[in-house]
Amino acid sequence: MRDALSFILLAGFLLVSILPLVAQNNINLIQSFDAGDKRFGRTFQLDETHYLTVWANTVRIYQVLNDQISVVNEVVVKDRLIPNSEMIGNRIYAVAEGDGVYVYQITPDYQIMFERIIPLNALGDEYHYSLYVLGSKMIVLSMLYMGPGTEYQETYIDAYDIANPDQPVHLSHLVFQDQDALFGAVQVPGGYYLSTFLGLGYYSADLISFSAPFLLPGLNFEQERIETSFVHDGKIYFKGIGTDRSCLWRCSVNNDHSLSLDWVQTMQGYWFCGIRFEPDRVVMMTADPGGGSHAITYSINGENWQQTACLDIPLTYWFFPVSNGYLGFQNEALRRYNSSFSSVDNLYSSTNWQIADVVMNRYLVLESYYDPIVKFFDLEAGAWLDQTSSFNLNLYTSRWNKTEIILGDGDSCHLICFDDSGIASESSFSLNLEYPYLSCTESKWGNRILSLVAYRPICEIRLFDYDNGAVTPLATWSFDYYSPNVEFYAPNHFYTVQRELANQFMHFYRINPDYSITRAASIPVNEPYRIYQGDGFIATSGIENNLIDIQDPDQPFLASMFPLGGYAQKNISYNGDGHFLYTGINMLAKAQVVDTQGEVVTSFYAHLPWSIGGNRFVTYNSTHFCIMEHPGWLENEDEYLVPAVSNLGLPYPNPFRDICNVPVLMKEPGELKLSVFNLRGQLVNDIENTNLDKGEHTIVWDGKDRNGNTLANGVYILRLQTREGVFSQKTVLLK
Repeated sequence: MRDALSFILLAGFLLVSILPLVAQNNINLIQSFDAGDKRFGRTFQLDETHYLTVWANTVRIYQVLNDQISVVNEVVVKDRLIPNSEMIGNRIYAVAEGDGVYVYQITPDYQIMFERIIPLNALGDEYHYSLYVLGSKMIVLSMLYMGPGTEYQETYIDAYDIANPDQPVHLSHLVFQDQDALFGAVQVPGGYYLSTFLGLGYYSADLISFSAPFLLPGLNFEQERIETSFVHDGKIYFKGIGTDRSCLWRCSVNNDHSLSLDWVQTMQGYWFCGIRFEPDRVVMMTADPGGGSHAITYSINGENWQQTACLDIPLTYWFFPVSNGYLGFQNEALRRYNSSFSSVDNLYSSTNWQIADVVMNRYLVLESYYDPIVKFFDLEAGAWLDQTSSFNLNLYTSRWNKTEIILGDGDSCHLICFDDSGIASESSFSLNLEYPYLSCTESKWGNRILSLVAYRPICEIRLFDYDNGAVTPLATWSFDYYSPNVEFYAPNHFYTVQRELANQFMHFYRINPDYSITRAASIPVNEPYRIYQGDGFIATSGIENNLIDIQDPDQPFLASMFPLGGYAQKNISYNGDGHFLYTGINMLAKAQVVDTQGEVVTSFYAHLPWSIGGNRFVTYNSTHFCIMEHPGWLENEDEYLVPAVSNLGLPYPNPFRDICNVPVLMKEPGELKLSVFNLRGQLVNDIENTNLDKGEHTIVWDGKDRNGNTLANGVYILRLQTREGVFSQKTVLLK
């Protein structure tokens, strides 16, 4: 039960939630392109044919007429707008991941007129989740992601007086813990009820004093939680969820603000998706966690409800009455139901793309969530590439500076090439793999192609020559471990990842003239989630984040290892100017820009951004491609005069014979450890393991191992570890 409730809290209203897109006010929206897709977030009915929806950073008005859907009007903003927005009268209140609430007025001719941004208290690592507008008052819910391995998120409630929306007054700040969260706010005479997982809290009319949550009458605290609440005809309704049932409670409000239970109805389904009070019946929609919805109807006899029907229908998040039936919206689809929900017409389904790569800082490579289809979009021209518009193939290779991409389905391949002017051309070829071999990934450099033929417990890599569509086998190498990928990092060099042993490594190989291979280096890694190349460096993300220097392809070494916090799985892209962009893929998607020293330059919230050069990045919300700009992305040159973190300087002399001087800069007093490794990643010596004062220091190494033996000539890696991270430099011992 505890795990189930944790899931409910962390994924609360998952059916209407999406990942944050952009959440800092210093990010500018440079340009947006309509992607030709339609997605439906929180949806409001303007009239029988017009609907307003909030999705990511877009507010759109759709018209549904004669079973056709079209966009009537839209606005695109730089901040990601929370789906849990509210529409009061003709105004839409859309809370942003930034520090404000966008307010728009909807005119009678369906124009979206910007009115103002209501400023909110500035956030730290929290992010806004939902809001409730209650007359001249407003309640905003925010959450703090506690990081991987935690059992809950901290939840914050801030109350504002917005009688003067240009100068809102902050009234109070509440902190919920212990897996609690706000899922409903209703106004009653004299105050407000807030429904939380753990019970009900009563807010005074001035939204300043708050009573501790109390249990709803009839609710089994060990097995049930409140999901949402609403008021109808002076009664308060609470929709609850539990381990073995879903219930609706109706309560009466007593003079002392307590509640008396009128009745409880058990129902099908789990999540609440809406309710309609009609003259002769009540219609409610629920949804199951695994997909699918339930349309439940009740007849009304006085204060009693009697269920008359419960039909299973396709997943529907919001539904609205229209002539002779209902329109049902889901994030990716629009459907029409008759009045009894016994028939359904699918009016629209989105294609649901995601960015998979960026080529030449100009072309987006997109792949479908559900189908093995790849498309290309030219950001400069603002149009799809005609000659490479759609491939029923999978995307396997990914490197920022490639002008060639191989799309393959295991044997048949398409090669997409971009010339210096960005013109794309394509050709097809086959690897001619005999049964049961199947290629899992390909990598190309010049006229050579590497193909990874993986099958447990053996991994086989094949080298081919490519000449105008014809491929000729050159060599085959077998490994007794599984590798998820193989990638060129230089014309005659490639790496693999060892995944099946307790100690994971990235192995780097040189292809010799006789097609034998020599291992150039083995660098310890810890379950890399993503691997990306750029300007002589390889960046990895995962439990550990690493930067590997490959400027000398025969001597790769670990240049830096740094913590980023938050969710361990992160995507990576590169801006072509010494900065890697790490992006979380969880609900709180914090993007962090890291330089080639492993230092974080800046951070912001974004939904899977990809670098497209300089300080610009592109995001995609299934309705638009949005080009954003972050002014703080590029470092101020003056900052190098006063380093912001501890660092490891260049050793001297280099090469050295007897003594190697190692400069160390400590930002603050603290512990450090300076170690020496060989190119195989083996520890040679721990030079220093002590505390140092703030400032510049020089540590001396005599070229010997931990037993006092003089080491052989060669390249060695100096690794400095402080509480701020790990820093590396190369030095050469030459007697």
